[in-house]
Amino acid sequence: MLYSEINPIFCLICYTNSFSQFVMHYRSDIEVLRGIAVLAVIAYHAFPHWFPGGYLGVDIFFVISGFLITHIILKESREGVFTLTGFYARRIRRLFPALSVVLGFCVLMGWMILFSQELTLLGSHVQWASVFSLNFVLAGEVGYSDTEIIYKPVMHLWSLAVEEQFYLIWPILLLLIRKESLLLALLTVMICTSFILTMMITNPDSAHFQTIYRVWQLGLGCLLAGLNWSPIFMRSKLIKNILTATCLSTIVFSVLVLRDDDQHRLILAGIPVLATAVILLCRPNLQRWQSIQAVGRISYPAYLWHWPLLSFTTIYCGGHIPTATVLICVALTFALAWLTFRYVEPVRHRRATTVPYLVGCVIAAGLTGLLIAAADGFPERTHFRYLTENLEEYQRTPRTDDECEEHISNYVTQPRLFQYCRSSLRENGPSVVLIGDSHAHALFPGFATVSNKQGYSAFLLASSSCPPFVGFRWGRNPEEKLICQKQINQMLSIVEADETIHQVLIVTRGPVYIHGEVEGKFTAQTVARSLQHRVDPPDMSYANFASGLSTTWQRLLASKHLSRVDYLLENHELDHHVKERIPRPFDYFNLSQQGRDMDKALYQLRMSLYTDAVELALPSDRRANILDSSDVLCNATTCRTFLNGRSLFADDDHLSVFGSHYVAERIQQSLFSKQ
Repeated sequence: MLYSEINPIFCLICYTNSFSQFVMHYRSDIEVLRGIAVLAVIAYHAFPHWFPGGYLGVDIFFVISGFLITHIILKESREGVFTLTGFYARRIRRLFPALSVVLGFCVLMGWMILFSQELTLLGSHVQWASVFSLNFVLAGEVGYSDTEIIYKPVMHLWSLAVEEQFYLIWPILLLLIRKESLLLALLTVMICTSFILTMMITNPDSAHFQTIYRVWQLGLGCLLAGLNWSPIFMRSKLIKNILTATCLSTIVFSVLVLRDDDQHRLILAGIPVLATAVILLCRPNLQRWQSIQAVGRISYPAYLWHWPLLSFTTIYCGGHIPTATVLICVALTFALAWLTFRYVEPVRHRRATTVPYLVGCVIAAGLTGLLIAAADGFPERTHFRYLTENLEEYQRTPRTDDECEEHISNYVTQPRLFQYCRSSLRENGPSVVLIGDSHAHALFPGFATVSNKQGYSAFLLASSSCPPFVGFRWGRNPEEKLICQKQINQMLSIVEADETIHQVLIVTRGPVYIHGEVEGKFTAQTVARSLQHRVDPPDMSYANFASGLSTTWQRLLASKHLSRVDYLLENHELDHHVKERIPRPFDYFNLSQQGRDMDKALYQLRMSLYTDAVELALPSDRRANILDSSDVLCNATTCRTFLNGRSLFADDDHLSVFGSHYVAERIQQSLFSKQ
């Protein structure tokens, strides 16, 4: 049996001296490029620190795809047998068998192990992936509220969406425009326009998924197929071998050196893209590269399988998986890819009715995703009922209430500027107020309860990402810094004017305002490295932090009606979202609960400079005190994340409702003790 009978998409058309004359021929260089591309993508997702540019494998795929598809269309057009229905039928036969199996696997695994919010997201993504529109959804999700990509098991299908959107238009253009020069001119304009737009992008994270910024890569492959250009100097075997070796080395270099966090990464993709184009022009004989060719043959199912396996395994194991487990996932990827290639993909050859059956399978997967998303991930699944209490801990309490709004209206004439305004009232009594940022909001449920028990009404006045330190200019831009100062002044003015307030507790985040987040898993090295980083020097310095806190302390203590103004040191941060450590169903070996708690020594290292700054700001006034949350949350060696099976945290740094009650109950004696 000929290779073309087994896998016709790899049977390419040889160049001749005419645009319209073609001869069928197998191209080993294409197979090798596909193998390199899929290995790059898998290596990037498995070991991103070792292969930071592996994401460029997708760009290589786009060039190859445009080249292959255009060749086939031109050949059939020459023979007078090309039809749109035939073209799309072949695309369905090529893509849908493996795709339907992988989508079905993802839905099944999601049903078994994903929490309802995660399953809702998966259902939505499966729904859009089934109609090849997932890239638009992912582009829209980029930003502050985005979920980490590891929680998106079908995220990688965005590239299929880009290809099929391009092939909705390109074959039609080939049919409508018969004049060769006009077609090539149009294609050149498309490539140039797309690349110019790519150079102008301001949000590469969103642009990464959008088809318009990928047209130049697909179009370059199409142009190579249509030009039928073979430069004279490439007729030399020596020159071809030198160019091939250089371009292959360039691709490997790009995979090892370029980074996905580069602002210009979509432009830098031009390096491996052009290298791929040169190899396609050289047409080298790479028959000796048997292993890479073997990978190339199963590159499509390998690409489909690798990310769901890595994603579900990482989710199940709590966000971090050891190298050995990653290697098992990679090995399983190639095993499943071969089985899919051997037993699933051949169904496209069986009979004419295959196409409607395959379409039906993908539609069924999409409708299942739609149902899952509409049902909010089926939170009442039997094997998840034990998690109801823990999952409720992740719900943040309301930001405002009418009673607080009414109360502060007695003391401000302008509209409220700060985001959080909450109250828990007792009639005709004194009150205490909690001021700060979102960490104050997280503590308020417990603070309000213990305050009421002590006979006080409780209020919350806080702003997100804005510590209430006078003169400490925090913000991502000048406008945010100005707004933050206005919010601080309004909150402090209310406290100064409201003589029913007897005590103030200040609660904020700490090191993150100076150093930003710790990158990666918490180790002595990563935490120490974080302390060397400054978010926005010179504004974001501990000198300004201490000065701002000191000024706030002095300003509040000048109010004679305040008997105490305390500051609660920040609770420990986590290097994971707390829900990553909640037991997953069927976890008989506690895989999902590893690494729950934090090493206290790392917490103390992370907090060291911040704690020194707070102590420096502490006034000599006996009404000012520092309370330490580590006395409550930590023992001699570790800082807790869970207690008696319940989560103390709502995410990676905010306390849960249960956590707020736990902390507040254990600091109330110090908080309400008489001076």
